[in-house]
Amino acid sequence: MAVIGITGGISTGKSTLCACLREIVPSAKFFDADHAAHQLVDFDPEVKKEIRREFGSAIFSADQELNREKLRHIVFKDAAK
Repeated sequence: MAVIGITGGISTGKSTLCACLREIVPSAKFFDADHAAHQLVDFDPEVKKEIRREFGSAIFSADQELNREKLRHIVFKDAAK
């Protein structure tokens, strides 16, 4: 079985390419790392704990949902993060 990795920067068309490939090869299996990361953050308390430890509680809403916009701002502003 061949394995193909699609990589690239933000907004470079990775998701669009994968959508096209899904249409062309419907039997192909895809792993979406962004989706997997969202699942971890949303459903794994240990991951949330580590994010809170690293970035502080201010990036979480009152109902403990991660504010990805705030996190994005911190990460892209500070290359060390």
